[in-house]
This record gives sequence, structure tokens and C-alpha cells, in this order.
Amino acid sequence: MIDELKSEDKKKKLNSIRSLASISVALGKERTRNELLPYIMDLMDDDDEVLLVLSETLNGSFLDNVGGPLFAPHLFKPLERLCEVEETTVREKAVDSIKDILALVNIKDLRQQIIQMIERLMNGETYTSKLAAIHFFPVIYPHLSQSHQKDIINLFT
Repeated sequence: MIDELKSEDKKKKLNSIRSLASISVALGKERTRNELLPYIMDLMDDDDEVLLVLSETLNGSFLDNVGGPLFAPHLFKPLERLCEVEETTVREKAVDSIKDILALVNIKDLRQQIIQMIERLMNGETYTSKLAAIHFFPVIYPHLSQSHQKDIINLFT
């Protein structure tokens, strides 16, 4: 199934992406983080339909496949890249998946990684990354110290 992720046949590729949870169970959590997710990063220049299914698959339910909440930043990487996609449906689904993950983690444990993700998106070259980033401000803001709240407000403005 892993080989089908790079298949030219769109149906095979979509089926393989939909089976990522099964693939990751077979690989184990560490190999999913260190091998499967980097492999998935190579798919980012693909068809919008493929990217949409990928955005849907890498949500909060996939969190256990990477080792749980403390390993959420491993999922942020591909989802962050999907937040930069011009296609609105892909970008919105990637945002939804990140917000789904954020609802399942202790934000204080991952505060720095989340802030860095937001900063990268806000400083991105395209407006699409900025559009995606603004969705995360209300999620993280209540969990920040006053100094970090000021920083995030400055980033927003």
C-alpha cells in the first residue's frame, strides 16, 4: 500500500491515503513519524482531490498513530503545508484537522510548536497561509501568558 501512495493511478493513490491509519499501525508509531509522514510530504504537489483526502485523513483520529498528543507536531508539518494550498477546500480541511488535533492536546505542552507554526504561516509568501493561520489565534490565545498574548496579537496585526 505504501508504494501506491506514489502511484500514477489516482484511484490507487486515494485508496492508499484513505488507508494511512492501517499503514501506520503496520509500521508502528516511530516509523510512522520518522518514515511515513516524511514520505507523505512528497505528495504535496499532487492533485487537489488527493490533497483533500490527505487533509481529511491527518486529523485528530490519526493522533494515536504517531504516538499521542505530545507527538502532534509531527502531524502539523504536512497539515501546515496543506494550509498553504491555494484550493480553498483543501486549505479549510487542513485547518479543520489542525483544530481537531488542538482540541485533543494540552496546548500548554505544545505552545511553542504551535506558535512557531502560526508564525511560519503568517510569514508565508502567500495570502493562503495567512488565511489559514488566523483560524488558530482564538484556539491558542486563552492558553498563553500575557506576554505571549501580546506577541500573538502583534503577529495578528
